[in-house]
Amino acid sequence: MVGAPLKPASPPPPAPAPKPKPAAPPREGKKNGRPGALVCGLISLWIVWHFSAVFLAAMAIPGPSSLLAETIAENPKSPMCMYLNALYLNQGHSFFAPFVGPGHVIHYEYFDAANQRVGEGTLPDKKEHWPRLLYHRHMMLADQLDMMAGDKATSEARRKSYLEAFGRQLLRNNRAAQTVRVQLFAHYPLSADYALMGRAKGYGRLSQDMAREGDPHQLNEQGYELEAEAVQRRTDLPPEPESPAETQKQSFAPPAQPPRPLNWQAERANVASRWQGGPRR
Repeated sequence: MVGAPLKPASPPPPAPAPKPKPAAPPREGKKNGRPGALVCGLISLWIVWHFSAVFLAAMAIPGPSSLLAETIAENPKSPMCMYLNALYLNQGHSFFAPFVGPGHVIHYEYFDAANQRVGEGTLPDKKEHWPRLLYHRHMMLADQLDMMAGDKATSEARRKSYLEAFGRQLLRNNRAAQTVRVQLFAHYPLSADYALMGRAKGYGRLSQDMAREGDPHQLNEQGYELEAEAVQRRTDLPPEPESPAETQKQSFAPPAQPPRPLNWQAERANVASRWQGGPRR
């Protein structure tokens, strides 16, 4: 319209406020609680070193082992040997495959006064010793009889004395028996090559091969070999108190000699706290 007044121009819209810039992340090892690169690197090196020590301790067991592994793990001046001894990582791992040694079983038989068999049993027994932890404890009792130190004569004498101790305890548990015979058997595992021949023929071939290699063993058709035997009679047991009054009287009397330890392993050398030495066998 002619002569109409002009409208004033509107002010421009305000410019948007600039967005705040994100703060720079803090450097590692400073404020976020994470270790720095140097600490992570040292921890990684220690993990590699530790696992190498564990494997070297197992690889240094005499037998099919490397001379280099034995030198690194058993040389007293080697840092690896010092580390193994300090953390007690030099236990024996010889029970692992592929060279699994024989297991051991204790078999016992009870006889009456007429020398007639009245009972028998084994240690360990899968049916009686349950749960598995109880079975394992009895299995270790049998296996420890094969770990007697010393020469052959000393080892056999100690093994027989331990079997006699087992026999005395078995007679205490079975009042009806007059005699007990305790036998230690070694059971050899049958590898796949021999198992394909059948159990009886496989163990026969295994016995022939061991004799050919200079290590003869007399295995039966089930793979068992008798290693030691002991017989105990009730007359071999020490006299027991006849009445509770006599037991109480004896409890207050001074002992004529130092009491024997109740634990049958108490006389063994304590090697659990040693700080040096070669791997345990």
